[in-house]
Amino acid sequence: MAVNRAVGIVDLSSYEVEVKAIPQRLRELYLGGKGIDMYLLYNLLKPEIDSLDPENVLLISAGLLTATPAPAPTRIHVAGKSPVSGLVESFYMGGFLGPELRFAGFDHLMIRGRASKPVYLWVHNGKVEIRDALALWRADPRECQAVIREELDDEDVQVMSIEVAGENARRLAKTHSGINKNDGLGGIGALMGSKKIKAIAIRGTMSIRIADPDEALRRYSELLHSMHSSLREVERLGQTITPWILFCQDTLSALADALGICKFQALFLFPDVFGWEEYGRILETVTGLKYTREQLMDVGERICNIERLLNIREETSQKEGKLLRDYVRCSILQQQQPGIVPGSINDRQGFEQMLSDYYEIHGWDVEGRPKPETLKRLGLDQEPSHML
Repeated sequence: MAVNRAVGIVDLSSYEVEVKAIPQRLRELYLGGKGIDMYLLYNLLKPEIDSLDPENVLLISAGLLTATPAPAPTRIHVAGKSPVSGLVESFYMGGFLGPELRFAGFDHLMIRGRASKPVYLWVHNGKVEIRDALALWRADPRECQAVIREELDDEDVQVMSIEVAGENARRLAKTHSGINKNDGLGGIGALMGSKKIKAIAIRGTMSIRIADPDEALRRYSELLHSMHSSLREVERLGQTITPWILFCQDTLSALADALGICKFQALFLFPDVFGWEEYGRILETVTGLKYTREQLMDVGERICNIERLLNIREETSQKEGKLLRDYVRCSILQQQQPGIVPGSINDRQGFEQMLSDYYEIHGWDVEGRPKPETLKRLGLDQEPSHML
């Protein structure tokens, strides 16, 4: 089934690997991808550690709908405590890594510790091996991929790797998906390098059973037709942004990240095609899991709130940390300029009011912290009983 992929847990310090199933309750609450990643980081990451400490956790995951008959289901999610900000940051990359991870039998790789020498991980059909990568050290992504494919005698092996900057734990180091996709957000390449991981090689031949394949393909065909039909002029929002739109974007984006679907198409290209109900129908035909609109909204909210809690905790562990709202203010609210539209994000008073309304819609207090009643409604007020 599409829901029976595992978590590969790698301890590089002890060179131990463990494979665990994902508890059903955890799956129901967070689905997969970013959802489960944020849950694991919140419960396993020590708030006081430095981002380059061996005990910092690196997570690499596919979404629940990755590699299935869903729209653009190719994303792979990477998360950890950022060497740049000291907060938890994450990003998605396209390419073949996400689908290949699922074909290899995994939804998540959780990596901690530090190897004594350069290594790469070989993920293949339910197994994870730690292999020597001394010969790959100093290689660029193209050379690294070529050498690994030659060593494994398989041209279809998908490789995630770092450059020399990552090997030296430079805080802006990028990670590469194959040879033509990369992302430098948060300096996660430095996190990989600090653990002495040069690359992660993935290859799988395990099938993914779809709950209702005929209906899934029919829905997919209808979606393609709807997307083609929606290529027309849409009504503009103007220069103001309502907090409700931002709230919907946050929660729907979190859901797309948990499913492994490209959120750019859902939020920006085809907002009239994708919505809670459509995601629910796709999810049911592919996985057999049934969710109402309200339940899916709760999943999106739950992910947003646990990520918020996680970064509030990380901020309070830093002596010079500032709340995220202050960072937003500094980056957006510049000196007043002629021509600013009242109520726009460039108007200080308008922005402060929008921010207050945005917090209220999310169920957060004036400092942007989730209220007790919000946490209780989303089941985040108690110790988890669905750990790995």
